[in-house]
Amino acid sequence: MTRGLPSILFVCGFWLAGALAVGLDPFVCGMPLLFLAASSAIDALQKPSNLLSSWSILVAAVVGYYVVRMLFSPCADFARSDGLLLAGCVLGAWWTAGTSQRTMRMTLLVALGVLVIANIATAFAQRANIDFYPIYLKRATVTFPSGLYSHYNHFANFLLGAGLFGLGMALMSSSAKWMRFGYALIYLLSVAGCVLSNSRGAFLGLGCGTAVVGIGWLCDLWRRKLSWAGLALIISAVAAPILIIGAWNIGSKMLSHRQGGDSGRLEFASIAMELIGDKPLMGGGSRSFFLDYITKWNPDELWTGSGDIEYVHNEYLQAAVDYGLLGAGLLLVLFLVAFFRGVAFLTIVGTTDRSEGEILGSMGALVGMGVQAFFSFVYHVLPDVILMGCFLSILLLRSQRSDAKQWVMLTKRFVGMAAALAVAWVAIADARAWWIIKPGMAQNESASARADSFERALKIRPDFRLYADAAKHLVKMNAADFDQKKNRARAEKALEYQLHVVKRSPGNLMQELNLALIYDSLEMFDLSEPIYHRILGPLEPREAFYGTRYHYATHLMLRASRLWLARQPEKALVLFMRSKEEIDRVKGGYYVDGDYRRLRTEVENNINYLKGANVEVPKQE
Repeated sequence: MTRGLPSILFVCGFWLAGALAVGLDPFVCGMPLLFLAASSAIDALQKPSNLLSSWSILVAAVVGYYVVRMLFSPCADFARSDGLLLAGCVLGAWWTAGTSQRTMRMTLLVALGVLVIANIATAFAQRANIDFYPIYLKRATVTFPSGLYSHYNHFANFLLGAGLFGLGMALMSSSAKWMRFGYALIYLLSVAGCVLSNSRGAFLGLGCGTAVVGIGWLCDLWRRKLSWAGLALIISAVAAPILIIGAWNIGSKMLSHRQGGDSGRLEFASIAMELIGDKPLMGGGSRSFFLDYITKWNPDELWTGSGDIEYVHNEYLQAAVDYGLLGAGLLLVLFLVAFFRGVAFLTIVGTTDRSEGEILGSMGALVGMGVQAFFSFVYHVLPDVILMGCFLSILLLRSQRSDAKQWVMLTKRFVGMAAALAVAWVAIADARAWWIIKPGMAQNESASARADSFERALKIRPDFRLYADAAKHLVKMNAADFDQKKNRARAEKALEYQLHVVKRSPGNLMQELNLALIYDSLEMFDLSEPIYHRILGPLEPREAFYGTRYHYATHLMLRASRLWLARQPEKALVLFMRSKEEIDRVKGGYYVDGDYRRLRTEVENNINYLKGANVEVPKQE
């Protein structure tokens, strides 16, 4: 079996990740991970070229903790999504650890070069036409170019990793000159991409990462006792903070150009700190911030009309909320050990395989990506975490020996094959579901065909987010159709889907509200009433966005109308008056200027009509 096949499969998987797994949809990891798993499986069958480092124990401990915590997370679908990202990181590390240095250099140059050029070309096209997007239908923020990514921060984060690794390889690699020129080009293109992205965190990350690469390069020169290395090291130590401060100032200027503040990030961090205090050791489980943040919402600090907040916008606080201080601590220890091991290689220990360029580039890349992670959710997209796995592996897992013993070879083959099969077994359902739905991509399907696609995908890969999309799609179809029989059937199907949503994402108050709305559309008021009572209080701070009290007022009006038709005007009047009370409690939001006023007018007209007909509120009420 050819030794190059694992690298070919790895490149294909990495390219697929860079083209398809660039958003936050639940199924995008499946297809790329199948290629990465195949790469690892074939590699495991072949004789390993390196003995895995003793630092594998630390890596295994970190990965093992996260896997166990995911298994016991309240929302299994969120845990699965995080697990697939973790799998991408591990498979990237595994490929890097088991690949010869020459093959690794060539593979990464080709893989990174193609993706960087494709991203930069797309970003320039988006600068000229904000609606341009070659794969997906829409981007998260159309005013900022994002390349192949759906979010400009993810685009910038990938460029940080690729560019800073390229800079290290250009300065210190033992590769041929043309390859070093290629790595330098990757860095320069990545700098241009960061400018196009308008990502403030990326500028700071670029400054910090470039400073690390520069100082690391000069430290290596010092270790090798070049005559001018001392002076250069002093100059670089002075220049490094200037570079970092300059990057921060550029980011600040971009902030004023964007005419916005921190977009609530400080408030998100404050909420995260409170949630960490509630469950400090092991956290609330995978992406529990999204389910729990509402309990800490302070309307005096955050605009109550802002949308759902799925992430903290700080990956370290996110890890602490979801996986506890233990999980965040393990993650930071892993990064710090990798970084200082790189420092030791460049200043004290040295290397025997001329891998200084890979080490320096990996250190700079991890620093750059790690700095941006303080400001955004950049560890939640597959191609970036694959890169992270490669860089961590270069610093921790690539051995300086090649005399692997037989039992080590057998262990590596067993572990590699088991991990690859486990990832493939999980990822194949995601890949099949993605192939049916193609989330985020332009579709020419009719509404009925689209509904059928959702149903077929759900049979393969259930997920509460897909159930929610399917239910929402059916509700929208009802709004455009006047056939009561068809509407009833679609509403019942939407109810079936929404019940799955609530069951699969416990504590998701927004989805409980959607369930209550579907019950109301089917006139199952006795089932929706207790839901409103349960969620009105917790969702009160977000009334302007969710309109929960407005929906409850509508619910009361619908119940009153049914009682009136049933010739129970006294009871109907009671509910109409309760509906008006709820409307009067609404302070503002999206419903005030339109639906709110119409609802209030309709309720008041009904009350006035009944009172004009001498209907009175029963005394017992």
